[in-house]
Amino acid sequence: MAERPGGHTSGRPQHGPMASGGLKLVGSARGRVAMAGLVAAGLLLIWSIIAAVETDPIPADQEQTSARPASSDAASLLAAAEAEMARGPENTDWKRVTIAARAALAEDPPTGRALGYYGLGLAGTGESDQALAAMRLAADRSLRDVIPHTWLYSHDLQSGDFGSALSHADVIIRSQPELRYIFYDSMRQLTALPGGLNALATALAADPPWRSEFLLRTLDQPSDLDGPTALFAQLQESRSPPLNREVAPLLTALVDAGRFQDALLIWLRILPPDQFASLDYLSNGDFRFPLSGLPFDWTFTPIPGAEISIAATIDGEDALTVQFFRGRVPFRNVTKLLVLPPGRYIFTGRERADDLQTERGMAWKIACAGPDGETLATTQPLKGRTGWQDFETTFTVPAGGCQAQWLRLELDARVALEEDVAGGAVWYDDLAIRRTGTEPRT
Repeated sequence: MAERPGGHTSGRPQHGPMASGGLKLVGSARGRVAMAGLVAAGLLLIWSIIAAVETDPIPADQEQTSARPASSDAASLLAAAEAEMARGPENTDWKRVTIAARAALAEDPPTGRALGYYGLGLAGTGESDQALAAMRLAADRSLRDVIPHTWLYSHDLQSGDFGSALSHADVIIRSQPELRYIFYDSMRQLTALPGGLNALATALAADPPWRSEFLLRTLDQPSDLDGPTALFAQLQESRSPPLNREVAPLLTALVDAGRFQDALLIWLRILPPDQFASLDYLSNGDFRFPLSGLPFDWTFTPIPGAEISIAATIDGEDALTVQFFRGRVPFRNVTKLLVLPPGRYIFTGRERADDLQTERGMAWKIACAGPDGETLATTQPLKGRTGWQDFETTFTVPAGGCQAQWLRLELDARVALEEDVAGGAVWYDDLAIRRTGTEPRT
């Protein structure tokens, strides 16, 4: 006797409502795992939708001995089909569902959900071709009937027609947004399949209203960022590339995972042409381009007791300025991520202090990225009152263990007491990093 989904056996037809054809083979091990996950997710999807129908099982003392319920009006027939399915996938008599739904259609052809239930019954009794025809007809009749669209989503996933599957998912997510997370968790597995990845990129290039939320959902598994990274790369080449706010979580996830080169390539693709043309080791050191807030751009993190901004100097140039107010301010809030290859460098710029009253002053620090990143350079602290003046410091990026570096503007305090500030401001402009000298030895 064949085993039903869920491990139970029964004398009833063993096909189940999800039966819909064979699976296409996927070459890579990762792809095969993803495909198996998609199939399982498709089965769960269908039953979760069925279970969402608020019906009560028919009491045992009211069960009909005949397959067709006694009542002949369409609503009662439909209720009988729903009640039968409410027994659960292991206990449903799919023949009864088919007969009840067909009778409901005969009484009132436009009856809502009856055609979808009829398709489920046909699938449950192994009549796959007829089930597919019924589900397609039901889906064409209604964009709000989730059962045929969910069944067709699962069917198309299993047959490898990912574009069609995503079309059905789009219909359901738009019409029944409360179901969207169930579909997101299934859809994100498509990033592990070449065909699925292409279909996802095509669907997302149409900029559906759920795109940003879904892209964020693809990052729920930080240990597997290959699929999301490839998806973003494809989407960046589309007619509707991702927005900065959509890219930011991926860049952060890649940086946190230590995949700095992957993050850098994604960031480079979204740079405006004029900024890309002026790219150097530091990039935007004169603050003339709008800030995106992404890791490889200047990042300003708000902090009580200080205000960070880009403002015009007397000469009309844009410059970074930090205005301090009285209080204790553990300032480390201007950062930029660098990916410098091993070598010797010189960091230069212009700076000005405007009555900055603190124990040690402000300084730029360059350190290897990582939890215990080695500090490579620290500029001479700036405080008091000065005119515009040049500064420079040299540093070496070692050949190993320093794939990326953080450039950070800090209040150069060794203890909490040295974080006290009585007011003032600092200004910085024309920051640059140039390579000099020879490669360091390993």
